Amino acid sequence: MERYARNYISKGFPSIAGLRPDDLFLHLDADEIPSRDAIAFLKFHDGYPEPFGFVLRWSVYGYFWKMERVWTVQSAGCSVGMLRQVYDNQPGTLRKGLGEVKWGKIREYKKGGNDVLAWQLGEQGKFAGWHCSWCFDINGIKTKLTSALSGDGERFGDDPKKQKLDFLRTLTTIIWDASSGHCTQQFAFHSAPALDVDWQTNNSFASCSTDQCIHVCKLGVDKPIKTFQGHTNEVNAIKWDPQGNYLASCSDDMTLKIWNMKQDSCVHDLQAHNKEIYTIKWSPTGPGTNNPNAQLILASASFDSTVRLWDVDRGICIHTLTKHQEPVYSVAFSPDGKFLASGSFDKCVHIWNVQSGALINSYRGSGGIFEVCWNHRGDKVGASASDGTVVVLDLRK
Repeated sequence: MERYARNYISKGFPSIAGLRPDDLFLHLDADEIPSRDAIAFLKFHDGYPEPFGFVLRWSVYGYFWKMERVWTVQSAGCSVGMLRQVYDNQPGTLRKGLGEVKWGKIREYKKGGNDVLAWQLGEQGKFAGWHCSWCFDINGIKTKLTSALSGDGERFGDDPKKQKLDFLRTLTTIIWDASSGHCTQQFAFHSAPALDVDWQTNNSFASCSTDQCIHVCKLGVDKPIKTFQGHTNEVNAIKWDPQGNYLASCSDDMTLKIWNMKQDSCVHDLQAHNKEIYTIKWSPTGPGTNNPNAQLILASASFDSTVRLWDVDRGICIHTLTKHQEPVYSVAFSPDGKFLASGSFDKCVHIWNVQSGALINSYRGSGGIFEVCWNHRGDKVGASASDGTVVVLDLRK
């Protein structure tokens, strides 16, 4: 089936209508998964050479720490213009790099101002995604191990003991004892990759996944103590409020949902963003915090380039922050909850007044901003960028 699909793509690609020369084409196996940040870099930047590949972290049904080498896709993507002019509309040839391409074709393509050089996104320790071998449910993994093509060579699961369901069930979510470095317990409840976890108490936590489910788990218990379902696309992030009463979740279905342990359906289904919601953060305010008299606020950051501030008690949006021009990847409240920092792929860090929603400070860097964080005193903000830079903003100046 896999060989048939590859052959079909190679023969059918020239007939696809509406493609532009600067559109990007990726040719990857189903288990070669570039990270969201790598795809965002390719989407929002230009001027880089092609063809390009990815340095991926190799994981075999969860045992990535057992795989000593990385998985590198030497040549996996290029522009549609290059695919047409250099590779003769043959996606299968792209995976072979430039070795079998006639120099005359490369020379003609370069005359159009295009930079031709095979390169890869990522490196050891800073991977551009995952090679997630056999990311199925437990029974699917066993089927793959026992029926896949032998041409793939020796498998990690060739040992019959490692094909047993009891063994495979131990290889998903793992809780570690930080002081000893030992594994405390392993969980295998999701049927697809888990994207985020957040602790509710010292013994219970929630996890979310591309399977659209949220599980609340407890150490020492071998099944979820609560499962929340309601999202219609992958759940990107989850966060418990400071008291651990409410769990917020955001999804590619463009919704933000609020849950609690007393009911199965969501408390609030907040719909205002018009693109995927990437991350969420609670303010360090309200009962049980160092700022007990301040209102509890939830912030959501979206690919629609906006940040929204929510009054969760009433289930309403109180401010929409709109100065960013590209997807917003990170938000962080100051320790006193009075200010919010936001970072976007537009290379900007904005500082907002939470009460008024007013923009009070801005910084523009040299790369897309992936993460922002306040120091404990609340007078500095750190930001990491796509070009490898890390900046510290001193807000006292």
